[in-house]
Amino acid sequence: MSELRVDNIVSEDGSSAPVYSKGLTIGAGQTLTCSGDFSVSGDVDFNSGATVTGVVTFTSADLQTNLSVTPSLNVDSNIQLGSAGIITSKGVHIDNSLETVAAGTTYQNGSFNNVVLECDLDSASIFTHDMDNGTVGVVSFKDFPAIKNSAVTYTVIFTQQSSTPAGTGNTTGDIGIGTHIFLQPAGVTGFSTSAKIGAGSTITISSTPDDVDFVSFVVHYNGAGSGTESNYKVYANGNGQFRYGLVGE
Repeated sequence: MSELRVDNIVSEDGSSAPVYSKGLTIGAGQTLTCSGDFSVSGDVDFNSGATVTGVVTFTSADLQTNLSVTPSLNVDSNIQLGSAGIITSKGVHIDNSLETVAAGTTYQNGSFNNVVLECDLDSASIFTHDMDNGTVGVVSFKDFPAIKNSAVTYTVIFTQQSSTPAGTGNTTGDIGIGTHIFLQPAGVTGFSTSAKIGAGSTITISSTPDDVDFVSFVVHYNGAGSGTESNYKVYANGNGQFRYGLVGE
């Protein structure tokens, strides 16, 4: 085997980069140092890992297994996460991050003889519901991650009907928000439960037209098996009767 010792390699025309049509192998224990840009048009496999001390820019990246970041991950634009979420040991820092808001989906459920408000947690963490679209009998959370001992907060913004009488539902204890909860973690069939409410009461929402109520749900999974109902606890808290103040009138 011959050995090539040179200070610089360029293409035949002397002005562009050479093409390594059969690949390029860096010997064990050796270092590839780039003083300028390092562009790759195909796949790169780091079978034994890679250490980068500068900034790496990806126009797109497909991570088939795991990404370990120490101590933090900085994201300047958008990052999309699937139902499994993202886990780090030191935390995540995301510039200009926003929580996604979506309208809850409603459908009739004969078992509870009332409307189910379904919140797909794979697409949002805050949901809205207009009481004109139906009295909520069940709040359903689906496609949320259940991968370790963790608790996540989800919020529903309820807007009362605009005309009198308003508050035709969820304003009395027997049909309050949180009485019936349906949980469907990602990859699990799902099960019915109830939320624990402060003082063992029931969350009721305003009966005043156009009032807005915020109801937050904390879903706690103890990590002991995602398909077992007893491994989940739901806690609910309501803040309501939001309307324009009288200041300046």
